[in-house]
Amino acid sequence: MDIFYKIAEGKIQEAIQEGVFDNLPGKGKPLNLEDMSNVPPELRIGYKILKNAGILPEEFRLKKQTYCSLINLLKIFWFELHQISGKI
Repeated sequence: MDIFYKIAEGKIQEAIQEGVFDNLPGKGKPLNLEDMSNVPPELRIGYKILKNAGILPEEFRLKKQTYCSLINLLKIFWFELHQISGKI
């Protein structure tokens, strides 16, 4: 670990002990982690506008469709397995 990490960690621990972080807004609520680091900066605002409008980029729509299809297949599999195991 470098010296800057140790200094920063020390300051953070000191602040925790002093209660500096106790009354922050959003305490106890999940963080909104919209990671757009893989999106080029010039496209981020466009993606955010599309997301707020409820429009998914094609690759996300396909991922969602694939996920839903997989879940449906698993449900069918478990139903069939239950039917077969009941007959044995």
